[in-house]
Amino acid sequence: MKKVNWRYAIGELIIVTLGISIAFALNSWAESNKQEKKTKVYLQGIITDLQDDLMLLDSTITETERRMGVIQGMMPYLFGRVDGRDSVMLAFFGAIDPVLITPHQSTIQTMMRSGDLSLFQDVEFKNELIEHYDGYVSLE
Repeated sequence: MKKVNWRYAIGELIIVTLGISIAFALNSWAESNKQEKKTKVYLQGIITDLQDDLMLLDSTITETERRMGVIQGMMPYLFGRVDGRDSVMLAFFGAIDPVLITPHQSTIQTMMRSGDLSLFQDVEFKNELIEHYDGYVSLE
């Protein structure tokens, strides 16, 4: 019968256990790093969407102000008998046609469909983000 070298066996067991523990720690770190990068990409996407929406709203305000000026210029002609009244009426109805706003929601929709909204740990931020984009639905 062969004698078992217990020191060697315990040393090997410790080395294997340590190796497995290190592998799990590295895997956990890599996964955490991957999620952090994904979160940053989503935040940048949300920032870009909101900046695009601000530019859209600014142009909508400018267009609405222009249309209001057109309507105010037409007011004297709308209620009287004036030559070219039909042209004025066509311009009036063109000016009161609503300006449609289509907000940018691609990032939040991607996050919601993929379940990646859970990447955000700040519950208050997450709720405000959802509330903001839910408000867009009422604009449509």
